[in-house]
Formats: sequence, C-alpha cells, structure tokens
Amino acid sequence: MILIAMCLCILCFLVIWWISIKFGGFIGNLLNDEKGRKIGRAIPFWLGFAFIIYMIGTPILSYRYFSYLCHKNAGQKVYKTVEQWKEENPNVFETLKQIHSLNEYDKNFIENHKEIKIDNKKYTLSTGGNNVVLQYFHRDEFNLGTINYYSYIIFDSITNSVIAQDDSYVYSILPFTHKVCEKQRKVSIDDFSNPKLNELE
Repeated sequence: MILIAMCLCILCFLVIWWISIKFGGFIGNLLNDEKGRKIGRAIPFWLGFAFIIYMIGTPILSYRYFSYLCHKNAGQKVYKTVEQWKEENPNVFETLKQIHSLNEYDKNFIENHKEIKIDNKKYTLSTGGNNVVLQYFHRDEFNLGTINYYSYIIFDSITNSVIAQDDSYVYSILPFTHKVCEKQRKVSIDDFSNPKLNELE
C-alpha cells in the first residue's frame, strides 16, 4: 500500500520536475533574465514538493489512525443478550417476524422511528428488524475520506434502549487499496425474530 503511494509520488515528482524546467524556461524567456528562469523553476518545484510530502504523509498517518481505531473501537458492544431480552419480554419473541423492506413498516411507524440520536450521532432506520426490535445504521468518514466508519445498532423500541452496537472501519486511499476492520458479532438482529414466522413467507 505505502509502496504504491511512493511509486505514484515518484512519478508525480518526475512530472513536476519536467514542468519546472519548462515553466522556468518560459519565465526566463518572458523576462529575458536568468534570475527569472530560476524563480520560474523554483515555484512549481516547491509547490510540487509540498504536494508530494502531503501525498506520502496522508496515507501513512491515516493508516496509523485506522489501526488505532480498529484496535480500540471496532467490534460489538452487547448491553443485553437475547436470553435476557426474552426474559424481560415474555411471549413477545414468538410474535416477531423479520422485516426485509422498509415498505413493510406502517407509515406512521416509520415517521416515529425513522431516526434516533445516540452519542450525538444520527442513526437511520434500517431493514432486518421487526416492529419491536429495530436496526439502525450510521455512516461517517474522516481523514479526508480515507477512513469510513460504519455503526449498526440493535434497538429496543419498548424501553427505548440500545441492545447492542457494532462498529467497523474501512481504510481506502486508492481504488485498489482497501482494508476492512470488523470483528465477529455476538448478537445479530436476526436473533430477535421468530424463525418459524419467517419460514411462512
């Protein structure tokens, strides 16, 4: 990954060097002065040099930050297991059928549950849940778009509380440089729907 970025930077440097010579010659001929020729070469050279430093530094720093986030924040936090939820809500699980499309929800239900705010992040209603246990989704990006953050929340609409939260990160600096950091989930939204009702579809 870093090697690819460095190769591209070397290519950019050669292009900038060529442009500097041409631009310096143009300025020198325009001013008919050797000093003007040097200044003309220096301006694009140093601008190009700063751009190369930026191009090398961005992927390195972004990847280090991505690794930190992956180690520290990625994974699932479970606040309530499926068994605990069933104990707190007897006879509810048997009635729950998984919803695969937002169109299956009642319009008033969507209006009341389409968004929630957790830790100052706006989560949008997603599919996979049911009329009681819902799944919400949040996406963000930072470090100039090199790191994408994805968060899924399993939400209990009875108590208005989070059952589980799953965070993952994706690092992408070039179209062919792509790394995903996600960890195994202990609780899934599928666990909160009665499989017998799903088989009747």
